[in-house]
Amino acid sequence: MKILQLHVDYVEYEPIKKEMSVAEDAEKKKVRIENCLLLLTSVEDKDDESTANRALEEIITSLKNLKVNKIVIYPYAHLSNTLADPVKSILILNKMERIAKKLE
Repeated sequence: MKILQLHVDYVEYEPIKKEMSVAEDAEKKKVRIENCLLLLTSVEDKDDESTANRALEEIITSLKNLKVNKIVIYPYAHLSNTLADPVKSILILNKMERIAKKLE
């Protein structure tokens, strides 16, 4: 797993269309999240749930150091040449999201 962490004043995005058929539907509205840690994330072939858990442990440390309590996990395939298949990537990213939501 490769993650580029960016501490940003804000991030805005608006889902337009699904990039692949296995992707989840998203509400098509503009979203703005302020003072957050933006995680541009590539899930790779060798990654599994334990990889996601280790990544989140490191991210929690960054959140505490930066005094930030919001993260945005953004799938970003451009960080890796050895991407996992889309279904596996979605499962791992959803696991990361569930864990992050529990952290509040």
